Amino acid sequence: MEVEISCTDLLATPRTYHSLHFFQSTLEKCTKCGKKITDRLLRAHGGVYHVECFTCASCNRTLDGVPFTTDPQNNVYCVHCYQEKFAPRCAVCNQPIVPRDGEKEAVRVIAMEKSFHPTCYKCEDCGLQLSSKVCYSTYSMRHRTV
Repeated sequence: MEVEISCTDLLATPRTYHSLHFFQSTLEKCTKCGKKITDRLLRAHGGVYHVECFTCASCNRTLDGVPFTTDPQNNVYCVHCYQEKFAPRCAVCNQPIVPRDGEKEAVRVIAMEKSFHPTCYKCEDCGLQLSSKVCYSTYSMRHRTV
């Protein structure tokens, strides 16, 4: 049996079976869990989610109002977890090389096909921090056996 319902009918009798059925049939389904969204929804990354379903793939923290990014397989991560998982690691301290607070880009030194924090890139013998600045002289290797 088909029942025609007008907007005024829905407002006047919101608890009748037909208007409730109509209301439920218009609800969007969560991209993650597949259940209908009856409360606040979040549109992100081409999908519609319950706020509590849009979470980081690593730490499971909700990403409502939080910056996020995706990996090549479209998994969603909070920025911290993404950096922990995908940022290059320093060959000395093994920590991810990430931007400093308030900066958008990280500085890294690449030498001998390895990545280093600028502060970790030091001479292995004397501990002097190496730099590209002109004032640093080269170390003489003539008295060393290589």
